[in-house]
Amino acid sequence: MTETEAPAPQPVESAAVRERKQVFLIYGLFMVGFPTVLPLLVGAVMAFRNIKNAGEMARSHFVYQIYTFVGVVVLGVIGLLLMKITIGFLVLLFAVIWGVTRCVKGLTWATQYRGVANPTNFRF
Repeated sequence: MTETEAPAPQPVESAAVRERKQVFLIYGLFMVGFPTVLPLLVGAVMAFRNIKNAGEMARSHFVYQIYTFVGVVVLGVIGLLLMKITIGFLVLLFAVIWGVTRCVKGLTWATQYRGVANPTNFRF
């Protein structure tokens, strides 16, 4: 008789690894979403949905991402309203630069396995 080998068990992905992947995915959606908005909205919904059960490091990133989304939306609306007096373009440009800067900083911290020190501020 031939013995069949049982397949080796696949390593189970830890919650921290899964959360970190979610953090990276949401930052990626934000970077793609600045000109098109829909991925930005999807990323914000994902961050909001994952915030309850996340570990401390991931939770700080999710809060930071939600604040980034709110800031970009508010600046975007202000920029669109100001388009009538031609300075709206500058406000929209600032919104994109501000959002991309926050995403790059967040990605840098996530790459270093660091949480966001003060995720509830709107500063760069």
